Amino acid sequence: MKHSQQNEEVPTPKKGFQLISEQEPLSGDVQAWIESAKMTEGVHTLVSGGVRYVLLSLGERPNAGYRIEVVEIEEAPNYSTVFVREKKPDPNMFYPQVISYPYVLGTSEKEVRMEILEK
Repeated sequence: MKHSQQNEEVPTPKKGFQLISEQEPLSGDVQAWIESAKMTEGVHTLVSGGVRYVLLSLGERPNAGYRIEVVEIEEAPNYSTVFVREKKPDPNMFYPQVISYPYVLGTSEKEVRMEILEK
């Protein structure tokens, strides 16, 4: 008795959200996109050079003491949920009064959702 084998391709799971180091070299178009997108709170995406970049931004803040911290990443089959927390300035420190735009940058083959957690 002969058995026939079918070449069924099992789809490769899409990669979820992965942070990019601040030291990672980025192309000029990605850098320009970051400078523009970081000004608005939310999830922003750009496809460049075959890579899907995802920027999670808090928008405008009054000084450089504000940060965004990734607390947890939950993966679902079709999307990633990134839980972030806004780190406020240390009240015992002096920060230059310059407008800042806290963000984190990553890549993802899936849709990305951002949830901002309270302290």
